[in-house]
Amino acid sequence: MIDPPIRPAEPVEGKALAQVIADAFHALPVTVWLVPDPADRRAIMPANFQLFVDHAIEHGTVHTTDRLDAVAVRPQTTPQP
Repeated sequence: MIDPPIRPAEPVEGKALAQVIADAFHALPVTVWLVPDPADRRAIMPANFQLFVDHAIEHGTVHTTDRLDAVAVRPQTTPQP
């Protein structure tokens, strides 16, 4: 058994899960390049990631834990013609 258990995310968890991603991406060189000021980055990036998380909760797959301390986002894939 996996501890903590992994489960599908609920729509109300989107904001918290976006913050987990924003924290993980905060110091990445590309994120620093996009938003150089650390305070601005902390203010901007969670909302940016929430767009992806909320969309994937509705149309794709998002998994997390009961502690909301980890997240995996898989957007909907469109079949190739």
